[in-house]
Amino acid sequence: MGKILIKIKWYWHRLQCMSYSERLYRIKNSIHVRLEKSGVIGISAALPVKISFNKHILEDLNQNLRGDFYNNVADEVIEGKYRIFSK
Repeated sequence: MGKILIKIKWYWHRLQCMSYSERLYRIKNSIHVRLEKSGVIGISAALPVKISFNKHILEDLNQNLRGDFYNNVADEVIEGKYRIFSK
C-alpha cells in the first residue's frame, strides 16, 4: 500500500509542476494513443505502392559508382599524397 501512495504522491506533484497547456497536451496524447491501440483511429492496412524502374538509370548509376576510382584514391591517401589527417 505504501508504494501506491508514494506513486500517487509523485504524480500529484508532477501534475502541479506542469503548465495548463502541458496537461491538456498529455491528456489529448494519452487519449489518442489509446484510440490508436484499440483500432478506432489510424490506418488499418498499408496502401499498395507501385514502383517502376528505368534500366538505363540503374546502368548509369552502376557506371558512376565504380569501385576502382575510390580504391585508387584510398591508396593515394594511405601513401600520403593527400594530407587529410594532419594538422
